[in-house]
Amino acid sequence: MKPPQATVEIPIQPVQIGLTADNFTIVVGREVERHQAPETVVPKQRLRGTHHRTESMWDSPYIGLSTFKSRDANCPVTTVFVCAYANQGNEGDENGRPPTNHWAMFLKISESQSVKLDMIPGDGSDGLTGMLVIDSKWYLYTNQAIFTTSFPTKGDPTVNNLISSLHANGMHRYKFTEAQEGCRYWNYVAIDRWQSAGFLEPGSSELAFTSLSHYYVYPTGQELNPMEEGSFF
Repeated sequence: MKPPQATVEIPIQPVQIGLTADNFTIVVGREVERHQAPETVVPKQRLRGTHHRTESMWDSPYIGLSTFKSRDANCPVTTVFVCAYANQGNEGDENGRPPTNHWAMFLKISESQSVKLDMIPGDGSDGLTGMLVIDSKWYLYTNQAIFTTSFPTKGDPTVNNLISSLHANGMHRYKFTEAQEGCRYWNYVAIDRWQSAGFLEPGSSELAFTSLSHYYVYPTGQELNPMEEGSFF
């Protein structure tokens, strides 16, 4: 599914579900962040080469850092938001495959700032090699999300702790399926790895798996849609 373009803010009523840090109950809401800035989502076919590669503590040809602010690396992360972008036309692909959402995650570092992690296809000769794009944002998570799952962190991990954990486990080297599917599986594995490392509360992996195994219909509704798995290399 191609992530939708958003040249104007669209009044999406997102569903939010997540674990609370104290009792792990499910929290459901429909309140959009008031201080979010509109976000432009670039279609997959335009993503190739849009983020130059920068030497850093996470240096890799598979990581894009052109809009990441290095000062954010040492900021503690209090919550991880995993967001499904609205597919406003509920469109599948030209081969008749069912519609899907594009997914990305946001690491909350203040009440009005986050770091976005977005695994996208577009690199390699076949366009299926992923690029992990890391961006500093002046909002908590995208206002183009139709569904958001939240995960409280444990032990005050920093942005550097979380991304370095992914880097050490080879999570930045990822290939999508022939249908350019795989962002959901990548997000699930990231949450599972962080839970195993003690950065997220118990139950996070299970909640992520359940949430990511659906298609979220625009403007409302959901359908079971098992994750398609890309591959790490």
